Amino acid sequence: MINPSVLLRPSRRRLLAWASLTLSLGALSVAPSQAFNSPTKVAERQIERSSNHNSGRNSDQLLSAARPKTLNYLHTEGATIRDASGEVVTLTGLNWFGMETGTMAPHGLWVRAYGDMLDQIVQAGFNCLRLPFSSMLFTPTLTPNGIDFSKNPDLKGLSGLQILDTIIVAAGKRGLKIILDQHRPDTMQQSPLWYTDHLTPNVWIAQWVALAKRYLGNDAVIGADLHNEPAGPATWGSGDPKTDWAIAAETCGNAILDVNPHWLIFVEGVEKLTDPSGNPIDWTWMGGELMNAGKRSINLKVANRLVYSPHDYGPTVSGQSWFSDKDFPDNMPAFWDKHWGYLQKQGLAPVLVGEFGGTSVGNDPEGIWQRSLVSYLKTNHMHYTYWCLNPNSGDTGGLLEDDWQTIDPGKEALLRTYQGAMLENASPDVVNIASVPPPIDGATAQPPSTAAPTSQSSATGTPITQPAVRSTPIPSPTLNPPTTTDNSMPRTYVVQPGDTLISIAIKFYGTPTAWTRIYAANASQIPHPNVIQPGQKLVIPSSV
Repeated sequence: MINPSVLLRPSRRRLLAWASLTLSLGALSVAPSQAFNSPTKVAERQIERSSNHNSGRNSDQLLSAARPKTLNYLHTEGATIRDASGEVVTLTGLNWFGMETGTMAPHGLWVRAYGDMLDQIVQAGFNCLRLPFSSMLFTPTLTPNGIDFSKNPDLKGLSGLQILDTIIVAAGKRGLKIILDQHRPDTMQQSPLWYTDHLTPNVWIAQWVALAKRYLGNDAVIGADLHNEPAGPATWGSGDPKTDWAIAAETCGNAILDVNPHWLIFVEGVEKLTDPSGNPIDWTWMGGELMNAGKRSINLKVANRLVYSPHDYGPTVSGQSWFSDKDFPDNMPAFWDKHWGYLQKQGLAPVLVGEFGGTSVGNDPEGIWQRSLVSYLKTNHMHYTYWCLNPNSGDTGGLLEDDWQTIDPGKEALLRTYQGAMLENASPDVVNIASVPPPIDGATAQPPSTAAPTSQSSATGTPITQPAVRSTPIPSPTLNPPTTTDNSMPRTYVVQPGDTLISIAIKFYGTPTAWTRIYAANASQIPHPNVIQPGQKLVIPSSV
Protein backbone atom coordinates (compact mmCIF):
# COMPACT_ATOMS: atom_id res chain seq x y z
CA MET A 1 0.00 0.00 0.00
CA ILE A 2 1.15 3.51 -0.70
CA ASN A 3 2.19 5.51 2.34
CA PRO A 4 -1.01 6.70 4.06
CA SER A 5 0.35 10.23 4.06
CA VAL A 6 -0.30 10.30 0.32
CA LEU A 7 -3.05 12.58 -0.96
CA LEU A 8 -6.44 12.19 0.65
CA ARG A 9 -9.70 11.51 -1.12
CA PRO A 10 -12.57 13.08 0.82
CA SER A 11 -15.51 10.83 1.22
CA ARG A 12 -16.68 10.73 4.77
CA ARG A 13 -14.78 13.55 6.50
CA ARG A 14 -15.22 17.02 5.05
CA LEU A 15 -11.51 17.81 5.11
CA LEU A 16 -9.52 19.90 2.67
CA ALA A 17 -8.14 17.08 0.59
CA TRP A 18 -6.89 18.05 -2.79
CA ALA A 19 -5.65 15.07 -4.14
CA SER A 20 -7.29 13.22 -6.85
CA LEU A 21 -5.60 15.43 -9.28
CA THR A 22 -3.88 13.66 -12.03
CA LEU A 23 -5.76 15.39 -14.75
CA SER A 24 -3.71 15.83 -17.85
CA LEU A 25 -4.15 17.65 -21.10
CA GLY A 26 -4.28 16.26 -24.56
CA ALA A 27 -7.18 14.95 -26.56
CA LEU A 28 -8.56 11.45 -26.24
CA SER A 29 -10.37 9.62 -28.97
CA VAL A 30 -14.09 9.48 -28.27
CA ALA A 31 -16.89 7.48 -29.76
CA PRO A 32 -18.28 8.88 -32.99
CA SER A 33 -21.32 11.09 -32.69
CA GLN A 34 -24.20 9.25 -34.26
CA ALA A 35 -27.84 8.63 -33.56
CA PHE A 36 -28.66 6.11 -30.88
CA ASN A 37 -30.05 2.99 -32.43
CA SER A 38 -32.73 0.67 -31.15
CA PRO A 39 -31.65 -2.27 -28.97
CA THR A 40 -31.96 -4.60 -31.96
CA LYS A 41 -29.55 -2.52 -34.04
CA VAL A 42 -27.04 -1.33 -31.52
CA ALA A 43 -23.49 -0.40 -32.29
CA GLU A 44 -21.98 -2.99 -30.01
CA ARG A 45 -18.48 -2.95 -28.61
CA GLN A 46 -17.56 -6.46 -27.60
CA ILE A 47 -14.43 -6.93 -25.56
CA GLU A 48 -13.27 -10.51 -25.72
CA ARG A 49 -11.24 -11.88 -22.86
CA SER A 50 -8.02 -13.53 -23.97
CA SER A 51 -7.14 -17.16 -23.39
CA ASN A 52 -4.96 -16.03 -20.48
CA HIS A 53 -7.83 -15.73 -18.02
CA ASN A 54 -5.79 -13.99 -15.34
CA SER A 55 -4.00 -11.50 -17.53
CA GLY A 56 -6.85 -9.08 -18.04
CA ARG A 57 -5.73 -8.75 -21.67
CA ASN A 58 -8.66 -8.11 -23.99
CA SER A 59 -9.17 -7.36 -27.66
CA ASP A 60 -11.60 -4.84 -29.05
CA GLN A 61 -13.87 -5.29 -32.00
CA LEU A 62 -17.09 -3.70 -33.20
CA LEU A 63 -20.11 -5.84 -33.89
CA SER A 64 -23.25 -4.79 -35.70
CA ALA A 65 -26.06 -6.61 -33.94
CA ALA A 66 -26.96 -7.73 -30.45
CA ARG A 67 -27.46 -11.45 -30.05
CA PRO A 68 -31.07 -12.47 -29.38
CA LYS A 69 -30.97 -13.65 -25.77
CA THR A 70 -33.24 -13.51 -22.76
CA LEU A 71 -31.68 -10.77 -20.71
CA ASN A 72 -31.37 -11.35 -16.99
CA TYR A 73 -32.27 -7.90 -15.72
CA LEU A 74 -33.43 -7.56 -12.15
CA HIS A 75 -36.65 -6.07 -10.80
CA THR A 76 -38.26 -5.60 -7.43
CA GLU A 77 -41.37 -7.16 -5.97
CA GLY A 78 -42.39 -5.77 -2.62
CA ALA A 79 -39.35 -6.07 -0.36
CA THR A 80 -37.47 -8.44 -2.69
CA ILE A 81 -35.22 -8.18 -5.71
CA ARG A 82 -35.84 -10.85 -8.35
CA ASP A 83 -34.19 -12.02 -11.55
CA ALA A 84 -35.83 -12.30 -14.97
CA SER A 85 -37.32 -15.68 -14.07
CA GLY A 86 -38.88 -14.32 -10.89
CA GLU A 87 -36.45 -15.97 -8.49
CA VAL A 88 -35.48 -13.98 -5.40
CA VAL A 89 -31.85 -12.84 -5.50
CA THR A 90 -29.55 -11.35 -2.88
CA LEU A 91 -27.03 -8.74 -4.00
CA THR A 92 -23.86 -8.92 -1.90
CA GLY A 93 -20.93 -7.09 -3.39
CA LEU A 94 -18.03 -4.70 -3.12
CA ASN A 95 -17.19 -1.12 -3.98
CA TRP A 96 -14.09 -0.78 -6.16
CA PHE A 97 -13.23 2.89 -6.29
CA GLY A 98 -10.85 4.92 -8.43
CA MET A 99 -12.80 6.12 -11.45
CA GLU A 100 -14.11 9.03 -9.40
CA THR A 101 -10.54 10.18 -8.69
CA GLY A 102 -7.88 11.78 -10.85
CA THR A 103 -6.66 8.37 -12.02
CA MET A 104 -9.95 7.94 -13.89
CA ALA A 105 -9.46 4.19 -13.52
CA PRO A 106 -10.06 1.67 -10.74
CA HIS A 107 -7.28 1.77 -8.19
CA GLY A 108 -4.75 -1.02 -7.93
CA LEU A 109 -4.05 -1.30 -11.63
CA TRP A 110 -0.52 -0.03 -10.98
CA VAL A 111 0.02 -3.36 -9.18
CA ARG A 112 -2.22 -5.91 -10.86
CA ALA A 113 -4.19 -6.76 -13.99
CA TYR A 114 -7.84 -5.87 -13.71
CA GLY A 115 -8.75 -9.38 -14.83
CA ASP A 116 -6.90 -10.83 -11.86
CA MET A 117 -8.74 -8.52 -9.49
CA LEU A 118 -12.14 -9.36 -10.96
CA ASP A 119 -11.36 -13.07 -10.74
CA GLN A 120 -10.45 -12.64 -7.09
CA ILE A 121 -13.73 -10.82 -6.39
CA VAL A 122 -15.71 -13.70 -7.88
CA GLN A 123 -13.63 -16.33 -6.12
CA ALA A 124 -14.29 -14.52 -2.83
CA GLY A 125 -18.01 -15.11 -3.38
CA PHE A 126 -19.30 -11.65 -4.33
CA ASN A 127 -21.93 -11.25 -7.06
CA CYS A 128 -22.09 -7.48 -7.46
CA LEU A 129 -19.82 -4.46 -7.97
CA ARG A 130 -20.62 -0.83 -7.20
CA LEU A 131 -18.40 1.30 -9.42
CA PRO A 132 -18.02 4.95 -8.35
CA PHE A 133 -17.28 7.54 -11.05
CA SER A 134 -17.10 11.31 -11.26
CA SER A 135 -18.95 13.47 -13.74
CA MET A 136 -15.53 14.49 -15.10
CA LEU A 137 -14.91 10.95 -16.32
CA PHE A 138 -16.53 12.03 -19.57
CA THR A 139 -14.24 15.03 -20.20
CA PRO A 140 -12.43 14.16 -23.45
CA THR A 141 -9.27 16.15 -22.63
CA LEU A 142 -8.46 14.18 -19.50
CA THR A 143 -6.18 11.14 -19.58
CA PRO A 144 -6.46 8.12 -17.27
CA ASN A 145 -3.31 7.29 -15.32
CA GLY A 146 -2.08 5.18 -12.41
CA ILE A 147 -2.08 2.08 -14.61
CA ASP A 148 0.76 -0.36 -15.24
CA PHE A 149 0.18 -0.95 -18.93
CA SER A 150 2.51 -3.93 -18.98
CA LYS A 151 -0.10 -5.65 -16.80
CA ASN A 152 -3.11 -4.00 -18.48
CA PRO A 153 -2.00 -3.45 -22.09
CA ASP A 154 -5.53 -3.25 -23.48
CA LEU A 155 -6.25 -0.16 -21.38
CA LYS A 156 -3.49 1.88 -23.00
CA GLY A 157 -4.85 4.80 -24.98
CA LEU A 158 -8.41 4.43 -23.69
CA SER A 159 -10.47 7.25 -22.27
CA GLY A 160 -11.99 7.04 -18.82
CA LEU A 161 -15.33 6.11 -20.34
CA GLN A 162 -13.73 3.36 -22.42
CA ILE A 163 -12.01 1.98 -19.32
CA LEU A 164 -15.42 1.92 -17.64
CA ASP A 165 -16.74 -0.03 -20.65
CA THR A 166 -13.87 -2.49 -20.39
CA ILE A 167 -14.31 -3.13 -16.67
CA ILE A 168 -18.07 -3.57 -17.09
CA VAL A 169 -17.69 -6.10 -19.89
CA ALA A 170 -14.99 -8.07 -18.10
CA ALA A 171 -16.96 -8.08 -14.84
CA GLY A 172 -20.17 -9.03 -16.60
CA LYS A 173 -18.53 -11.98 -18.32
CA ARG A 174 -17.55 -13.25 -14.90
CA GLY A 175 -21.17 -13.14 -13.75
CA LEU A 176 -20.97 -9.93 -11.72
CA LYS A 177 -23.83 -7.44 -11.69
CA ILE A 178 -22.82 -3.76 -11.86
CA ILE A 179 -24.27 -0.72 -10.07
CA LEU A 180 -22.98 2.59 -11.39
CA ASP A 181 -22.49 5.27 -8.73
CA GLN A 182 -22.22 8.99 -9.49
CA HIS A 183 -19.84 9.58 -6.61
CA ARG A 184 -18.61 13.11 -7.29
CA PRO A 185 -19.15 15.99 -9.70
CA ASP A 186 -15.37 16.26 -10.18
CA THR A 187 -12.26 14.36 -9.23
CA MET A 188 -11.55 16.47 -6.15
CA GLN A 189 -14.35 15.93 -3.66
CA GLN A 190 -17.96 14.99 -3.12
CA SER A 191 -20.74 17.54 -3.32
CA PRO A 192 -23.62 17.73 -0.83
CA LEU A 193 -26.12 18.36 -3.64
CA TRP A 194 -26.45 16.69 -7.02
CA TYR A 195 -25.40 19.88 -8.79
CA THR A 196 -22.60 22.44 -8.42
CA ASP A 197 -21.45 25.64 -10.11
CA HIS A 198 -20.00 23.49 -12.90
CA LEU A 199 -22.40 20.56 -12.99
CA THR A 200 -25.96 21.68 -13.70
CA PRO A 201 -28.96 19.51 -12.85
CA ASN A 202 -29.65 19.13 -16.58
CA VAL A 203 -26.14 17.88 -17.33
CA TRP A 204 -26.29 15.54 -14.31
CA ILE A 205 -29.46 13.99 -15.73
CA ALA A 206 -28.13 14.01 -19.30
CA GLN A 207 -25.04 12.07 -18.25
CA TRP A 208 -27.21 9.43 -16.58
CA VAL A 209 -29.49 9.20 -19.61
CA ALA A 210 -26.48 8.72 -21.89
CA LEU A 211 -25.10 5.97 -19.64
CA ALA A 212 -28.51 4.27 -19.56
CA LYS A 213 -28.51 4.29 -23.38
CA ARG A 214 -24.89 3.21 -23.60
CA TYR A 215 -25.49 0.04 -21.59
CA LEU A 216 -29.01 -0.72 -22.80
CA GLY A 217 -29.00 -4.41 -23.69
CA ASN A 218 -26.15 -5.21 -21.30
CA ASP A 219 -27.86 -7.03 -18.46
CA ALA A 220 -24.73 -7.00 -16.31
CA VAL A 221 -25.39 -3.30 -15.66
CA ILE A 222 -28.43 -3.35 -13.41
CA GLY A 223 -28.86 0.22 -12.27
CA ALA A 224 -27.93 3.71 -11.20
CA ASP A 225 -26.99 5.01 -7.75
CA LEU A 226 -27.98 8.53 -8.67
CA HIS A 227 -25.81 10.62 -6.35
CA ASN A 228 -23.48 9.65 -3.56
CA GLU A 229 -24.33 10.82 -0.04
CA PRO A 230 -26.61 13.84 -0.35
CA ALA A 231 -25.81 15.99 2.66
CA GLY A 232 -25.67 19.50 4.10
CA PRO A 233 -28.57 21.50 2.66
CA ALA A 234 -30.14 18.43 1.02
CA THR A 235 -33.70 17.80 2.23
CA TRP A 236 -36.27 15.06 1.74
CA GLY A 237 -39.82 16.15 1.01
CA SER A 238 -39.36 19.88 1.62
CA GLY A 239 -40.76 20.75 -1.81
CA ASP A 240 -37.85 23.10 -2.57
CA PRO A 241 -36.46 21.98 -5.93
CA LYS A 242 -33.06 23.45 -5.03
CA THR A 243 -32.62 21.14 -2.05
CA ASP A 244 -35.29 18.42 -2.17
CA TRP A 245 -33.39 15.25 -2.99
CA ALA A 246 -36.61 13.26 -3.35
CA ILE A 247 -37.74 15.53 -6.21
CA ALA A 248 -34.34 15.33 -7.91
CA ALA A 249 -34.05 11.55 -7.55
CA GLU A 250 -37.54 11.04 -8.90
CA THR A 251 -36.90 13.33 -11.87
CA CYS A 252 -33.57 11.75 -12.75
CA GLY A 253 -34.81 8.21 -12.19
CA ASN A 254 -37.75 8.72 -14.52
CA ALA A 255 -35.52 10.24 -17.21
CA ILE A 256 -33.34 7.13 -17.03
CA LEU A 257 -36.33 4.80 -17.24
CA ASP A 258 -37.57 6.66 -20.32
CA VAL A 259 -34.59 5.30 -22.25
CA ASN A 260 -33.75 2.15 -20.29
CA PRO A 261 -36.79 0.76 -18.48
CA HIS A 262 -34.80 -2.24 -17.19
CA TRP A 263 -32.57 -0.46 -14.71
CA LEU A 264 -33.05 -0.40 -10.97
CA ILE A 265 -32.92 3.08 -9.48
CA PHE A 266 -30.88 3.19 -6.26
CA VAL A 267 -31.78 6.17 -4.08
CA GLU A 268 -29.69 7.11 -1.07
CA GLY A 269 -30.97 9.09 1.87
CA VAL A 270 -29.93 12.54 3.03
CA GLU A 271 -27.94 13.44 6.12
CA LYS A 272 -30.44 14.98 8.50
CA LEU A 273 -34.04 15.94 9.09
CA THR A 274 -35.00 19.46 10.10
CA ASP A 275 -38.10 21.16 11.47
CA PRO A 276 -39.90 23.89 9.47
CA SER A 277 -37.47 26.45 10.90
CA GLY A 278 -34.47 24.51 9.66
CA ASN A 279 -33.38 23.16 13.04
CA PRO A 280 -32.00 19.61 12.93
CA ILE A 281 -34.22 17.05 14.61
CA ASP A 282 -32.37 13.92 13.50
CA TRP A 283 -28.86 13.58 12.12
CA THR A 284 -27.12 10.45 10.91
CA TRP A 285 -24.61 9.47 8.23
CA MET A 286 -24.55 11.23 4.89
CA GLY A 287 -26.86 9.22 2.65
CA GLY A 288 -28.24 7.35 5.66
CA GLU A 289 -31.29 9.43 6.58
CA LEU A 290 -34.37 7.79 5.05
CA MET A 291 -36.91 8.34 7.80
CA ASN A 292 -39.05 10.53 5.53
CA ALA A 293 -39.04 8.08 2.62
CA GLY A 294 -41.98 6.26 4.16
CA LYS A 295 -44.02 9.46 4.01
CA ARG A 296 -42.69 10.87 0.75
CA SER A 297 -41.81 7.89 -1.44
CA ILE A 298 -40.00 7.99 -4.77
CA ASN A 299 -42.60 7.52 -7.51
CA LEU A 300 -41.12 6.00 -10.66
CA LYS A 301 -43.01 5.68 -13.94
CA VAL A 302 -41.88 2.07 -14.34
CA ALA A 303 -43.09 -0.12 -11.50
CA ASN A 304 -40.78 -2.39 -9.50
CA ARG A 305 -37.57 -0.46 -10.07
CA LEU A 306 -36.93 1.36 -6.76
CA VAL A 307 -34.24 0.31 -4.27
CA TYR A 308 -33.31 2.45 -1.28
CA SER A 309 -29.59 2.55 -0.58
CA PRO A 310 -28.44 4.03 2.75
CA HIS A 311 -24.85 4.26 3.99
CA ASP A 312 -23.71 3.35 7.49
CA TYR A 313 -20.35 3.57 9.23
CA GLY A 314 -18.68 2.77 12.52
CA PRO A 315 -16.93 4.59 15.34
CA THR A 316 -13.55 4.88 13.59
CA VAL A 317 -15.22 7.16 11.05
CA SER A 318 -17.01 9.23 13.68
CA GLY A 319 -17.76 8.57 17.33
CA GLN A 320 -21.50 8.99 17.19
CA SER A 321 -23.67 8.96 20.29
CA TRP A 322 -25.23 5.59 19.49
CA PHE A 323 -21.84 3.91 19.83
CA SER A 324 -21.50 5.12 23.41
CA ASP A 325 -25.05 4.16 24.38
CA LYS A 326 -25.10 1.88 27.41
CA ASP A 327 -27.00 -0.71 25.36
CA PHE A 328 -24.53 -0.80 22.43
CA PRO A 329 -24.62 -2.92 20.30
CA ASP A 330 -28.11 -4.09 21.23
CA ASN A 331 -29.40 -0.60 20.40
CA MET A 332 -28.26 -0.78 16.78
CA PRO A 333 -31.07 -2.87 15.20
CA ALA A 334 -33.64 -0.34 16.43
CA PHE A 335 -31.44 2.49 15.08
CA TRP A 336 -31.23 0.85 11.66
CA ASP A 337 -34.95 0.03 11.68
CA LYS A 338 -35.82 3.64 12.41
CA HIS A 339 -33.64 5.20 9.73
CA TRP A 340 -33.99 2.79 6.80
CA GLY A 341 -34.63 -0.82 7.74
CA TYR A 342 -38.37 -0.23 8.07
CA LEU A 343 -38.60 0.36 4.31
CA GLN A 344 -37.88 -3.29 3.55
CA LYS A 345 -39.48 -4.69 6.69
CA GLN A 346 -42.78 -2.99 5.80
CA GLY A 347 -42.57 -4.16 2.18
CA LEU A 348 -42.21 -0.64 0.76
CA ALA A 349 -39.03 -1.37 -1.22
CA PRO A 350 -35.85 -3.41 -0.97
CA VAL A 351 -32.85 -1.95 0.85
CA LEU A 352 -29.26 -2.26 -0.33
CA VAL A 353 -26.69 -0.74 2.04
CA GLY A 354 -24.42 0.85 -0.55
CA GLU A 355 -21.51 1.50 1.78
CA PHE A 356 -20.37 0.16 5.13
CA GLY A 357 -16.96 -0.93 6.27
CA GLY A 358 -14.26 -0.48 8.85
CA THR A 359 -10.78 -1.37 9.90
CA SER A 360 -11.64 -4.03 12.49
CA VAL A 361 -13.92 -7.03 12.76
CA GLY A 362 -12.62 -7.91 16.23
CA ASN A 363 -13.99 -7.34 19.70
CA ASP A 364 -13.41 -3.59 19.76
CA PRO A 365 -16.39 -1.24 19.14
CA GLU A 366 -15.60 -1.07 15.41
CA GLY A 367 -15.57 -4.83 15.02
CA ILE A 368 -18.67 -5.27 17.16
CA TRP A 369 -20.51 -2.71 15.00
CA GLN A 370 -19.45 -4.42 11.75
CA ARG A 371 -20.48 -7.88 12.94
CA SER A 372 -23.78 -6.52 14.27
CA LEU A 373 -24.60 -4.89 10.95
CA VAL A 374 -23.81 -8.00 8.89
CA SER A 375 -25.99 -10.02 11.25
CA TYR A 376 -28.81 -7.47 10.88
CA LEU A 377 -28.59 -7.54 7.08
CA LYS A 378 -28.59 -11.33 7.02
CA THR A 379 -31.51 -11.64 9.44
CA ASN A 380 -33.59 -9.23 7.37
CA HIS A 381 -32.48 -10.47 3.92
CA MET A 382 -31.14 -7.07 2.92
CA HIS A 383 -28.51 -6.38 0.28
CA TYR A 384 -25.11 -4.70 0.47
CA THR A 385 -22.00 -3.50 -1.35
CA TYR A 386 -19.15 -3.40 1.14
CA TRP A 387 -16.77 -0.44 1.30
CA CYS A 388 -14.45 -1.53 -0.15
CA LEU A 389 -12.11 -3.74 -2.17
CA ASN A 390 -9.33 -1.13 -2.01
CA PRO A 391 -6.89 -1.14 0.92
CA ASN A 392 -6.29 2.63 0.48
CA SER A 393 -9.49 3.86 2.06
CA GLY A 394 -8.17 6.12 4.79
CA ASP A 395 -10.19 5.21 7.85
CA THR A 396 -11.90 1.98 6.82
CA GLY A 397 -9.24 0.02 4.97
CA GLY A 398 -10.53 -2.56 2.54
CA LEU A 399 -11.03 -6.24 1.87
CA LEU A 400 -7.54 -6.36 0.38
CA GLU A 401 -4.48 -5.87 2.52
CA ASP A 402 -1.79 -3.30 1.76
CA ASP A 403 -0.11 -5.46 -0.88
CA TRP A 404 -3.27 -5.28 -3.04
CA GLN A 405 -3.07 -9.08 -3.30
CA THR A 406 -3.99 -10.67 0.02
CA ILE A 407 -7.56 -10.73 1.31
CA ASP A 408 -7.98 -9.73 4.95
CA PRO A 409 -8.97 -13.09 6.50
CA GLY A 410 -11.15 -11.58 9.24
CA LYS A 411 -13.18 -9.48 6.85
CA GLU A 412 -13.48 -12.35 4.40
CA ALA A 413 -14.73 -14.67 7.12
CA LEU A 414 -17.31 -12.13 8.26
CA LEU A 415 -18.66 -11.35 4.80
CA ARG A 416 -18.76 -15.01 3.79
CA THR A 417 -21.37 -15.53 6.49
CA TYR A 418 -23.79 -13.66 4.26
CA GLN A 419 -23.38 -13.87 0.50
CA GLY A 420 -25.89 -14.32 -2.28
CA ALA A 421 -25.61 -16.80 -5.12
CA MET A 422 -23.82 -15.88 -8.33
CA LEU A 423 -26.06 -14.57 -11.10
CA GLU A 424 -26.12 -14.95 -14.86
CA ASN A 425 -25.65 -12.34 -17.57
CA ALA A 426 -26.88 -13.06 -21.09
CA SER A 427 -25.26 -10.14 -22.93
CA PRO A 428 -22.47 -8.65 -20.82
CA ASP A 429 -20.53 -7.39 -23.85
CA VAL A 430 -23.04 -4.89 -25.23
CA VAL A 431 -21.88 -1.27 -25.25
CA ASN A 432 -23.71 1.24 -27.43
CA ILE A 433 -20.71 3.43 -28.20
CA ALA A 434 -22.76 6.09 -29.98
CA SER A 435 -24.18 7.25 -26.65
CA VAL A 436 -21.56 9.45 -24.97
CA PRO A 437 -22.32 11.41 -21.78
CA PRO A 438 -21.79 15.17 -22.16
CA PRO A 439 -18.90 16.75 -20.24
CA ILE A 440 -19.68 19.01 -17.31
CA ASP A 441 -19.90 22.75 -17.96
CA GLY A 442 -16.44 24.25 -18.18
CA ALA A 443 -14.85 20.78 -17.82
CA THR A 444 -12.77 21.97 -14.86
CA ALA A 445 -12.91 20.77 -11.31
CA GLN A 446 -14.43 22.75 -8.50
CA PRO A 447 -12.01 24.10 -5.90
CA PRO A 448 -12.39 22.08 -2.72
CA SER A 449 -14.25 23.55 0.21
CA THR A 450 -12.27 24.62 3.23
CA ALA A 451 -15.26 24.30 5.54
CA ALA A 452 -14.57 22.10 8.54
CA PRO A 453 -17.14 19.78 10.11
CA THR A 454 -19.46 21.73 12.35
CA SER A 455 -21.71 21.14 15.30
CA GLN A 456 -25.26 22.39 15.46
CA SER A 457 -28.03 22.16 17.97
CA SER A 458 -31.28 20.32 17.53
CA ALA A 459 -34.67 21.81 18.24
CA THR A 460 -34.45 20.38 21.74
CA GLY A 461 -31.07 21.95 22.38
CA THR A 462 -29.15 18.67 22.26
CA PRO A 463 -25.86 19.03 20.37
CA ILE A 464 -25.81 17.06 17.14
CA THR A 465 -22.34 16.49 15.76
CA GLN A 466 -22.14 16.50 12.01
CA PRO A 467 -20.69 13.14 10.99
CA ALA A 468 -17.18 13.44 9.75
CA VAL A 469 -16.32 12.34 6.24
CA ARG A 470 -14.02 9.48 5.36
CA SER A 471 -10.77 10.46 3.72
CA THR A 472 -8.92 8.16 1.36
CA PRO A 473 -5.25 8.16 0.40
CA ILE A 474 -4.65 8.39 -3.32
CA PRO A 475 -1.88 6.13 -4.59
CA SER A 476 1.12 6.99 -6.65
CA PRO A 477 -0.03 7.10 -10.26
CA THR A 478 3.29 6.00 -11.68
CA LEU A 479 5.92 3.37 -11.12
CA ASN A 480 8.80 5.49 -12.44
CA PRO A 481 11.63 6.45 -10.05
CA PRO A 482 12.71 10.08 -9.75
CA THR A 483 14.81 11.18 -12.69
CA THR A 484 16.75 13.96 -10.98
CA THR A 485 18.98 13.90 -7.94
CA ASP A 486 20.09 17.51 -7.39
CA ASN A 487 17.18 18.89 -5.39
CA SER A 488 19.14 21.29 -3.22
CA MET A 489 18.27 24.42 -5.21
CA PRO A 490 15.06 25.76 -6.73
CA ARG A 491 14.87 25.27 -10.47
CA THR A 492 12.36 25.64 -13.27
CA TYR A 493 10.55 23.12 -15.41
CA VAL A 494 8.62 23.61 -18.64
CA VAL A 495 5.34 21.69 -18.62
CA GLN A 496 5.14 19.01 -21.30
CA PRO A 497 1.96 17.57 -22.87
CA GLY A 498 0.47 14.99 -20.54
CA ASP A 499 2.15 16.38 -17.42
CA THR A 500 0.29 16.77 -14.14
CA LEU A 501 1.48 18.26 -10.86
CA ILE A 502 1.66 14.74 -9.47
CA SER A 503 3.79 13.42 -12.33
CA ILE A 504 6.10 16.43 -12.03
CA ALA A 505 6.37 15.89 -8.26
CA ILE A 506 7.37 12.29 -8.83
CA LYS A 507 9.88 13.37 -11.47
CA PHE A 508 11.68 15.74 -9.12
CA TYR A 509 11.01 14.37 -5.65
CA GLY A 510 10.09 10.73 -6.13
CA THR A 511 6.76 11.10 -4.33
CA PRO A 512 3.32 12.28 -5.47
CA THR A 513 2.67 14.10 -2.18
CA ALA A 514 5.10 16.87 -3.14
CA TRP A 515 2.67 18.23 -5.72
CA THR A 516 1.36 20.61 -3.04
CA ARG A 517 4.77 22.30 -2.78
CA ILE A 518 4.93 22.83 -6.53
CA TYR A 519 1.40 24.20 -6.55
CA ALA A 520 2.12 26.58 -3.66
CA ALA A 521 5.22 27.91 -5.41
CA ASN A 522 3.27 28.58 -8.61
CA ALA A 523 -0.20 29.48 -7.34
CA SER A 524 -0.10 32.86 -9.06
CA GLN A 525 0.00 31.23 -12.49
CA ILE A 526 -2.00 28.04 -11.82
CA PRO A 527 -5.71 28.90 -11.40
CA HIS A 528 -6.50 25.36 -10.29
CA PRO A 529 -4.21 22.43 -9.46
CA ASN A 530 -5.91 20.26 -12.08
CA VAL A 531 -5.18 22.72 -14.87
CA ILE A 532 -1.64 23.24 -16.12
CA GLN A 533 -0.75 24.07 -19.70
CA PRO A 534 2.08 22.74 -21.90
CA GLY A 535 4.73 25.42 -22.17
CA GLN A 536 4.17 26.86 -18.70
CA LYS A 537 7.41 27.43 -16.79
CA LEU A 538 7.05 26.24 -13.19
CA VAL A 539 9.30 26.90 -10.25
CA ILE A 540 10.38 23.64 -8.62
CA PRO A 541 11.16 24.34 -4.94
CA SER A 542 14.17 22.94 -3.19
CA SER A 543 13.63 19.61 -1.47
CA VAL A 544 15.24 20.88 1.73
